Amino acid sequence: MKGLWLGLLVMPSGIVFGQALDPVAVVQRTFDGMATRDSAILAEVVHPEATIHRWDQDSLGNWRTHAVPGADFISEVGAGGIPYIERMGQTEVVEMGELATVVAPYDFRVNDRFSHCGVDVVNLVQVEGEWQVVNLAYTVEGADSAACMERFPSLAPRPQRAWAIAIHGGAGHFGEEDLSPELQSLYEASLERVLAAGEAMLAAGAQAVDVVESLINQFENDSLFNAGRGAVFTAEGRHELDASIADGATRNAGAVTGLVGFKHPISVARGVMDSSEHVFFSGPGAAEFASGLGAEEAPEGWFDTEKARARYERLAGKKHGTVGCVVLDVEGHLAAGTSTGGMTFKRHGRIGDSPVIGAGTWADDRSCAVSATGWGEYFIRAGVAHEIHGRMVHAGASLAEACRGAIFDEMGALGGDGGVVAVDRAGNIALVFNSTGMFRAWAYPGDRGVAMFGGTGTGTGGELRSQTGTVETY
Repeated sequence: MKGLWLGLLVMPSGIVFGQALDPVAVVQRTFDGMATRDSAILAEVVHPEATIHRWDQDSLGNWRTHAVPGADFISEVGAGGIPYIERMGQTEVVEMGELATVVAPYDFRVNDRFSHCGVDVVNLVQVEGEWQVVNLAYTVEGADSAACMERFPSLAPRPQRAWAIAIHGGAGHFGEEDLSPELQSLYEASLERVLAAGEAMLAAGAQAVDVVESLINQFENDSLFNAGRGAVFTAEGRHELDASIADGATRNAGAVTGLVGFKHPISVARGVMDSSEHVFFSGPGAAEFASGLGAEEAPEGWFDTEKARARYERLAGKKHGTVGCVVLDVEGHLAAGTSTGGMTFKRHGRIGDSPVIGAGTWADDRSCAVSATGWGEYFIRAGVAHEIHGRMVHAGASLAEACRGAIFDEMGALGGDGGVVAVDRAGNIALVFNSTGMFRAWAYPGDRGVAMFGGTGTGTGGELRSQTGTVETY
């Protein structure tokens, strides 16, 4: 790297020291794994892929992490109260026998304003066949954004979609042979109708959380899905509704479970989020809160329509249809929501993942928005929605990688099945499920699609994982 080189000195005692020799470096710090005056660091470098993982705390008390090159990381606001973003560029590796140096350019933004760019350097030594971190140093190379982008092309801003949306209507073990052509057409038309409404709202500048609520309202009015009017019957022959919603901009959320007698549980959940200091209401308490909001009521007969009962009896326990929506709006904010009637013939008081923030629903502008569908007990045990967020924020995983890990390596490994729709803050979309089918649709400027069965993704970057599950990225 021009203007920078590091030397490594191996002492007879076996202690390895690193020293930055370039006097041009404006700022340089070396870490030996112990706390120093202004920073403490734990570093791990996977070699030769040179993926850098590190946590460190600066003099302001802000914790930050570096991981997969090319990814953005937003710090938690620390003692200094200053949020910042550090973006890594293309990493290079120079090997010298048992020694190696990993070099990665970065740029640094404080309060969304460009501050400076520089180079991160990690020195490693191979001990008994494993690469171990010796030290880390960084330099500040310049404070002019254009000059930095010219010098380090891999730091150039990556394309970000103006908006993105993904919806689902439930996942399960069903294929084309399980649904008649007529029923397939009904599902496809409903998904298409809801998706088109979302596209129009987002193109007009609607806020993410408003889009989520509006689209799930439409699902809840459609007896085709297991939400709202189409909710399945409990063991007592009733309809108990669950829903949750999360706002990535504020990291606020609202949820209800066991709600009886109201048409739109997602709107009641929105009321919990916006009009109370609480997050979760259940049973009679949820109904009392809904009444106080003036939420639209509905008699049991509104849910138990002839059409809904006939379809329920025809499917005989194969009813699909927990619904969900994830959105990135034009202001860069994320939101997610999920609504369901729960498990067919569920016992009184049973709660699945749909109303549980962190299991069935999650939204955080720092990472992603997620809505899940499937066998709720397993999604709760694995904390699937939050697991995806955590893998992105703390391990530097991409959206697709995080969804794969949560669905296949965590929830699926426990014996559960189902899937998620998710969108990150750059507008990337992931539709991931380990069941044979998931009713789903997605859109962003320039592309859109509707699908029901596994292995049907055709969008840009569409990827099939295996015959036991599907990963689609757009």
